[in-house]
Parts: sequence; structure tokens; C-alpha cells
Amino acid sequence: MELDIYQKLVRFQTELIANKNLVNKFGNWNYRSAEAIAMALKPLCEKYQVSVTFNAKDIGNDLIKGTATFRNGIEKIKVKAIVKVDYTSKSQNNCQAYGSAISYCKKYAYENLFLLDNNKDADDFNTRNEEVTPDVVETPKIHNKPKTILKNNTEDYANVVDWINKVDAPNTNDIKKKFILTDVMESQLIKLINLNIKK
Repeated sequence: MELDIYQKLVRFQTELIANKNLVNKFGNWNYRSAEAIAMALKPLCEKYQVSVTFNAKDIGNDLIKGTATFRNGIEKIKVKAIVKVDYTSKSQNNCQAYGSAISYCKKYAYENLFLLDNNKDADDFNTRNEEVTPDVVETPKIHNKPKTILKNNTEDYANVVDWINKVDAPNTNDIKKKFILTDVMESQLIKLINLNIKK
């Protein structure tokens, strides 16, 4: 019996093993790389006759949105991740910082798509937005909870940024219904909204 795309994805989520076999000697923590996940995917892609691809897009304000696509023939499931490029790092030049952000974005998208544990990654400081769904436009999941201050490099911030990039984008008043915005954060979001309007 031929498996459908969702059944194949479940097989991937069950069978994929991508151990955290890299060690940061300075911080003494284990981590996995996007390249390690990609290598572990290859035999499963051949086994189940599917493809897994990744592409990244600069969406402004030093943010990168990456999309991992799980494709079975004409069917596909996409997961998105958003990270912020850290151009303030003294250990990297701008090109290296941009490349590192894309690698993090790819890793987060793969981890979300294939349900890989990422709770103990000490390098897990970038934001991400999980969205496992076929090609449909939907409002990101922003949890119903008491209003909190919206901060950079959080899951809520990543969800808000993705919401802004949707067809039916919010304004700052919509966002204020869910979060408390500092003046700096409100100014930052207004710039993102204006960039989206110009697209």
C-alpha cells in the first residue's frame, strides 16, 4: 500500500536519528548541525522516495525567513523558521554572521519538521516559528494568555513577524491586543509593517 505524504512524514519523524555529536569546548555543550541533519535525511529520502529542500529569504530588519519543504510528488508540507542576524558579534564579520544565521534557520526548520529535540542546545538563542501545514495561508498560533511584553529573540516575536508577512497583515493596534509593546518594539514593528505594505 502506497503511503501518503503525512504517513511518510511520520516515518521520517520516527526513524530519523540526528545525534548531538558536536561539542563546543568553550561552553561545554553538545549540539547538532544542519549539515548533520541533512546527511541523516539522505537514506530516508531514498527509502521513501521523497525530497527535502530548504530555502532562505531576507525579509528585512536583519531577519531571515527559511522554509523547509517535505515533498512527495506534487504534495508538499512546509515548515518555516525565522532568525535574526547578529551583526554585533565580535567573533564574526558580517558575511560569517549572515551565514551562521542561515545555518541556524535551516537547523530550526528541520528540527521542527522532523520533531527533533532541541531543548538542550545552548546555541538556541534565535527565534523560530513552527508552522507544519500544507500550502495554506493561516494566522500564526499566538497563544491566548495574559499580555506580556513582546521581546526580540522569542517565539512570540517570531510569530508576530510571520503574522506581519501574511496577506492579511495586522497593525500595531492588533498586536497590542495580545502584547505589551515598548516604544522601541512598536517602532521596530511599524517598520516591518511598512516594508510589508511596499511589497
